[in-house]
Amino acid sequence: MKDLKNFISLNVDEKYKFIEEYGIFIMDRIKGNRKVFLYYLGNIFFEVWILELVDHNEQIVTDIKLFHSIDYLDPYLEIIDIKNLFK
Repeated sequence: MKDLKNFISLNVDEKYKFIEEYGIFIMDRIKGNRKVFLYYLGNIFFEVWILELVDHNEQIVTDIKLFHSIDYLDPYLEIIDIKNLFK
């Protein structure tokens, strides 16, 4: 991927494939009926929003959001338990 413009032109499945292959998986969380996977690549964070269809044993990528600011990491920081780091 040469630049962000090329990435943006990909369809959602191609974007997810690219992120899975080249991105660094950080963690996931649940938001409503979606599972949200957080990846990092270069200086960009990516959230991959997935709907899991249990009846059909299928996952559908519904959205991919990208951001640069760590301000958007708050939902993940609320999940992380760091109390053992200070023992």
